[in-house]
Amino acid sequence: MNKPITKNIIFRIVFPIIFGLFAYLIVLMIFDNVQLIIDNFFSKEVAFFIVLSFTIFESLLFVFIFLEKWHIFEEKPTPKLGLFILVSILISVSIVTVFGNLYFELIENTSVFKIELIVFNFIWSFASLLYLSIFYSITFIGKQAQKAMSIEILEKENLDKRLTLLQNKVRPEILYESLEILINLIHKDEKTAEEFISHLSIFY
Repeated sequence: MNKPITKNIIFRIVFPIIFGLFAYLIVLMIFDNVQLIIDNFFSKEVAFFIVLSFTIFESLLFVFIFLEKWHIFEEKPTPKLGLFILVSILISVSIVTVFGNLYFELIENTSVFKIELIVFNFIWSFASLLYLSIFYSITFIGKQAQKAMSIEILEKENLDKRLTLLQNKVRPEILYESLEILINLIHKDEKTAEEFISHLSIFY
């Protein structure tokens, strides 16, 4: 089975960049005007948002893979999935809070504003839920496809066994009689003989 897209290295690099830029635009639209968006778009804040996205998504992926061993992604949702959502949000909030404080104190030389932290946490909590839904959907679909393939293989094996059993049950004398009938049909009616051969081939 192919590697899920969430574990694909290209997705793991590109998705955080795209979401980081998207989150940055949202924050600029919330706190600034359109002119400031144009002026400030390529600033150190962009790098911060991309690094933050990458850190959150990689952390979530690590936790998802670890918790996947608990069989959370089963056919029927379990209480574990609710716990999983809570863990995802907690990871996101923790990383945003730590990174946000570090960024504002070390790079901006100021303390983080409460409203900014709330907005950041809201954005990345949403992001973690989005990432969880992507991961869950892909994993669930993959497991369903794998299950369907297993059932199909099993059905084919059962059919082959039944056919083999049927072939073993057919007595040789019936085969000889069938061949004699076929020889007679070939001389009398070729079309019927062809149909007879087709039916005979099903059993042998």
